[in-house]
Amino acid sequence: MNYPIVISFRLIDRSASLERLVRDQAGRLGRHCVALAACCVTLEPAGRPRASSSLFHVRVDAKIADSSEAVQAHALDRDPYLATFSAFRVATNSLRLRAAS
Repeated sequence: MNYPIVISFRLIDRSASLERLVRDQAGRLGRHCVALAACCVTLEPAGRPRASSSLFHVRVDAKIADSSEAVQAHALDRDPYLATFSAFRVATNSLRLRAAS
């Protein structure tokens, strides 16, 4: 893994275990695209901060080197860990499709 990983926690408390999960999943993205230049991940509550639904939104932006292309993936879930897994699953599938074409 030779690319920076930027993790942003917006309006939620920073969690060391969640940060480790994001870094692990972001590191695995490089297996599917050798030209990965950066991975930015944002974790935040979905909708209004005081909404009773308490969903978490995770966004993964994977930037491709020497290209203006970027893979974006989003996921919502009540559990921030499940939302993180889902967002990275979508990003991985997008990178696989991009590599196959």
